[in-house]
Amino acid sequence: TFIINGAERVVVSQIHRSPGVIFAHEKGVYSSRIIPYRGSWLEFEIDQKRELIYAKIDRKKKILATMFLRALGYESREQIIELFYRTRAVEIPEGREQKEQLTGSVLAKAVFVEEDGQQKKLYRAGDKVHPHEIDELIHRGVASIEIIDFDHEQSLHSPIFLNCFEHEEMKLAKEDPEHDEPTKAEALAAVYSVMMPGEPITVEAA
Repeated sequence: TFIINGAERVVVSQIHRSPGVIFAHEKGVYSSRIIPYRGSWLEFEIDQKRELIYAKIDRKKKILATMFLRALGYESREQIIELFYRTRAVEIPEGREQKEQLTGSVLAKAVFVEEDGQQKKLYRAGDKVHPHEIDELIHRGVASIEIIDFDHEQSLHSPIFLNCFEHEEMKLAKEDPEHDEPTKAEALAAVYSVMMPGEPITVEAA
């Protein structure tokens, strides 16, 4: 204790984390932390076993990073893919060897075909291309598609965000066939439920 201005006081030392960006690797988990001058802490964690990336706000329950990005306004798979990957256009091959080379590629943009005078989504961005799908594209008259170029030097060399798309799909109620990915409102609700558990969720509040 100390005597300060004639009164006995207890002085407790405190450690204050400086604002900034911190990267860490502990127990096999890669993480980064964004600490602002004011406001909530934002953390990102990579689950190496499941190959997923999560976001945590104020050290609370984690959510998929793709859901967090959707809440920020990147509402579609195409927009999220564009953030982290480079893409290239390829023609649909008819030869066997060329088909084998294309097999396993990942679509960077959704493929639409005309059906009964309307545009119908045949395959989504983030879907893998399989041999029977190549045959379907040829049958439908699709001449070219946009795929992710994982080998590009400015592209993320990991399917980690694509894996997040698959986990989003597991939690998505498929009542509407056209509703094939979470909306911004659903993403905002997911983030709000983490930050304010137990509180009524409304888009306006989120």
